[in-house]
Amino acid sequence: MSLLNIENLSVSFETSVGLVKAVDDVSFKVEKDEILALVGETGCGKSVIANSILKILPNNARIEGKIIYKGDNILKMDEKDISSIRGREISTIFQNPSLSLNPAYPVGWQISEPLRVHENAPKKNSLTVAKKLLRRFGFVDPDHDVDMYPFQLSGGMNQRVMVATSVVLNPCLIIADEPTTGLDRSLIKEVVEEIKSIQKTNGSSVLLITHDLNFARAVSNRIIVMYSGDLVEIANTSEFFKEPRHPYSKALLKSMPENGFVPIQGSSPSMIHEPSGCKFHPRCPKKTENCSIEKPKMFRSGNGMVRCRLFA
Repeated sequence: MSLLNIENLSVSFETSVGLVKAVDDVSFKVEKDEILALVGETGCGKSVIANSILKILPNNARIEGKIIYKGDNILKMDEKDISSIRGREISTIFQNPSLSLNPAYPVGWQISEPLRVHENAPKKNSLTVAKKLLRRFGFVDPDHDVDMYPFQLSGGMNQRVMVATSVVLNPCLIIADEPTTGLDRSLIKEVVEEIKSIQKTNGSSVLLITHDLNFARAVSNRIIVMYSGDLVEIANTSEFFKEPRHPYSKALLKSMPENGFVPIQGSSPSMIHEPSGCKFHPRCPKKTENCSIEKPKMFRSGNGMVRCRLFA
């Protein structure tokens, strides 16, 4: 049984300029003990899926479908029920930890807060756990560092504080939302090792949301590619980088610096006035007349799935 099963999830937002369709009939599973990467251009709907799982969408959001976690539909839970899961069983590593951490509290207090909130742990005991986690994630003097404030630490150290906070309750699922944003390559390497360590040590599943394809390749078991609110490809990571199937996936890989830095022609479509048929067809070099008429379904291809008529 999968840890998380997303079924026909659609999310839209009512705005003054029209209905923004951010996620369009998305279905996928997160298996136990896996790192699943959700990749695609900025604005394609990746973080909206993460916020749907956590039930932290704004009031103008309209959501349909199911998000099944351990047999229960998260979307049917009230705030009390989801609060007992959020942070305890499903935790998050947010992008830009220097903004996500509270500047008014020491990092040890912030790491230990989930223990006090969810388990009523005494302050002394929870800080002891915080020190152990700081040492685990590379802090050489946790007795001192536990009293440091975020502004006193480097970006990489704050990133490790965020990771420590996310694992303090040994969650079953960790959502890492663009955890490498704003970090240089050396710090990204640290995050790679930290996420691998989390998965190995805690046995947690990780849903990694990123536009950094090299980062996804370094840590994930499977990759899901999104384009303009749609899933367009699901594949094992090693197979994806050897033989991407969807034309958009091929274009994404060609846009990587090591592959020539070839830009994808055209621009992403409007999420208010969507193109008919396949959303990628205005930019696709292999489009046919039918591509603009009817949206293709997901077709089986090898060990994965692809939304393209070329694989019908």
